[in-house]
Amino acid sequence: LLVTLFRGADGEWVMWTPQGFYTATAAGARLIGWQINRGPDHAAEYVTAAQLRQHLNRPDIVAKAVQLASAEEAVRQAHGADFKIADLLARPVPRLHIVSPEAYASVSGGHAQVTVELEATPDPVKLIRIHVNGRLIASKPSEKDGFKPGRLAFDVPLAGGADTIAVAAENSTGETVAALSLTHKGGGDLDKPGTLYILSIGVDKYPKLPGKDLRYSGADAKAFTEAMEKRASPLHRQVIKRLLINGGTDVDAPTAANIRDAFNMLRQTKENDTVMLFVAGHGLNEGPDYQFAPTDAAWGSGTLLQQSSVVPWHAFAEALTGANGRRIVFIDTCHAGNAFNRRFLSDGYEANITFYSSAGPDQEAQENSALGGGHGLFTYALVEGVNGAARDGAGEVRADGLRDFLKGRVGDLAAKLSAAQEPQYFRARDAENYVLARPE
Repeated sequence: LLVTLFRGADGEWVMWTPQGFYTATAAGARLIGWQINRGPDHAAEYVTAAQLRQHLNRPDIVAKAVQLASAEEAVRQAHGADFKIADLLARPVPRLHIVSPEAYASVSGGHAQVTVELEATPDPVKLIRIHVNGRLIASKPSEKDGFKPGRLAFDVPLAGGADTIAVAAENSTGETVAALSLTHKGGGDLDKPGTLYILSIGVDKYPKLPGKDLRYSGADAKAFTEAMEKRASPLHRQVIKRLLINGGTDVDAPTAANIRDAFNMLRQTKENDTVMLFVAGHGLNEGPDYQFAPTDAAWGSGTLLQQSSVVPWHAFAEALTGANGRRIVFIDTCHAGNAFNRRFLSDGYEANITFYSSAGPDQEAQENSALGGGHGLFTYALVEGVNGAARDGAGEVRADGLRDFLKGRVGDLAAKLSAAQEPQYFRARDAENYVLARPE
């Protein structure tokens, strides 16, 4: 046996090796799991692949198993593949449940006191994250010895109406999420406007990569920033932006150092804020990870120099998963469906990050010089959408409505070039159909 494939009727799928290493669609890792017996005095425990994603989410191993015709050899050749399912017997994932309030309770006052109870496990819980309706409310690291078993209380802001609260606890083995639904009467603390953070990166020039220059990435990043600043600002108290493109000052160039420095901007976010990340440029898959090529990218021994000239997507992931509020990513590159590769997409889904990408994994993202001086089809349609073409009956542009508009508009624009291009949309695990823009 090399791999097993399971495909759900909803299009979600997961493929895994006998050792448990998997690749999956955004929600596919929740389709499989393992039952862990705890003896005659305790109920059995069910652990999903998604809970173990830090160890098992390895598209590279799955691919290697097929290429080598040996799952065992694929694991032997992989780095960081030491985890075994049997380890769960001695080192389980966190065990927690929400004590109060009761599920489906009605509350008021803008927030709620949420109490969770942690069971003792050999690997203590080192991090607790709290989400409400897909927004990251807080990340709470423990002291060096981890959170002590017992009850923990958190003050959690709520939005008016239906709220889904998810408390995620992480240890060195994996993650467990406890969730409940509430109804908040009247306006809540999360209904107050926050700050819109826009980080746009567009790379046109690759002086150390001959023949790799692009034409419209910078123009796309600039157009996205201007449109979102204008149309999303009515929903927020203020806008903080960073635009990294070629042709400006050194501090605004899309270098590896400037990109990493821009991530610091996201560390100041609050629960009412929104983060929008736009990325356009070259990249490539390196083993299990995807590497983004900034303008100072350079070749070394047949690959991109790692430390000095690439920004691995796990750096983007760390910045996004550490940012509070809503997190929404837009990516317009060739083969954009591969850009946030399967590993990051699945992890991002569980971390409540929403993605839009310009094309499917086997499609080229098309450009057209006749569109507003030259743009990628995806970004051109995206700007049209937030400027009003994707507005609903209430005059707002929502996440799902923008998805539908992009699918039709980009397809039409591509057809005029005798090409095919279908944008991809991956809504986060608990995310609402967010209002993204309010055109005039």
